[in-house]
Amino acid sequence: MYGICCDGAPWQQIEKGEPYAREEMIAGFPLLLQWQAAGPGSCSARAPGWFVKIRERTECSDTVPRVSLQAQGTHWATGRALGSAIDGFEGLLTGGIMGAPRKPGRTDFCADVWVKDGDPPAIDFVDSVTQSPIDHWKTHLRKSDQIFRMLRDGHGQSTRYIGARARLQVRCYRKDIHFQGSTAAAFADMWRALGWDETGAILRVEFELHREWMRSHSLNGRRLSDLSLDEWENALPALWPELLHAVSFRPGENDQACRRDESRLWSAIRSEPFEGKQPDRASLRAAEIRADEKQLLDRINRAVWSGQEAFGDALTAEALTVARSPPPEMAPAHEAWQQRSRWTGHKERTEHDRTERRRSQEEGEREAAAGWKADQGMLY
Repeated sequence: MYGICCDGAPWQQIEKGEPYAREEMIAGFPLLLQWQAAGPGSCSARAPGWFVKIRERTECSDTVPRVSLQAQGTHWATGRALGSAIDGFEGLLTGGIMGAPRKPGRTDFCADVWVKDGDPPAIDFVDSVTQSPIDHWKTHLRKSDQIFRMLRDGHGQSTRYIGARARLQVRCYRKDIHFQGSTAAAFADMWRALGWDETGAILRVEFELHREWMRSHSLNGRRLSDLSLDEWENALPALWPELLHAVSFRPGENDQACRRDESRLWSAIRSEPFEGKQPDRASLRAAEIRADEKQLLDRINRAVWSGQEAFGDALTAEALTVARSPPPEMAPAHEAWQQRSRWTGHKERTEHDRTERRRSQEEGEREAAAGWKADQGMLY
């Protein structure tokens, strides 16, 4: 989150109440931003992996930033592109001015743990965490934040929640299963690149951290809420073990949790460097696109089946033909849809991404080949 006080920025010309879409190049990616009014004196935009909320001009304040920018997509969480993407968004919002004071807001930390089959079986082990009783956990949270919940879905899967979402909360759940809204498909390529062979189970341990918690905690003598965004990014590796200390898994039947040894799982997560292995950002983006496209195809199938049941085959087929080539009287509705839909221009953007990935891969192969020749003394 950061505050911007700048007149004449492009977003100030947005006509409130008139949602529209505009494609922008951010960090080398063509993103379709969908702008809309977000209440009196504010507007918001969405793009794959991003959410932006902007308030009208007021006095700049450290406590109520005028612009909040959320990086949500997996392909932005892989390192170097994040900073340049934030720069690109800031330049877009201010008409080219960058360098505003940025402050970190909500940050999510997570670890995906591949639990291999053994004794106990992987699924039983994951269930022992996600369905664990309260006394299997030791926390260093204040009493009002020691909130324990366990939610079950209709397929027998559970999620264990610990902590207050407004400050600090940890969630444990199985990640490699498919359900409505699941993002597992976007991570599968990364897991495979790290050795996953689709056996066992993937357990996700996920912390959600907010500024309210940051205001009452320090790292190396600095209050977390006072750090700039760059300082915050540099502090993340050191903060990861602190979070695992704030809430730790200590199963057992004897004594209190504070007297039991920490679970080997928790110790393993703690011992791994926070940065881990950097997955390929292009592969994650491609996987995310495939997941979105599959979800769209599923919606199309359900709509066709519903049409067949409601209207019969003939009328459903006619509706599909009309939708593919709308008559003049449907032109306004079609144009309004194009202005709102995230799918407008999707095919062209996807083909552009594929071209860029292929070009990058070919350049990498040429550089690798040139380096090999140089090592062999064959490059003159």
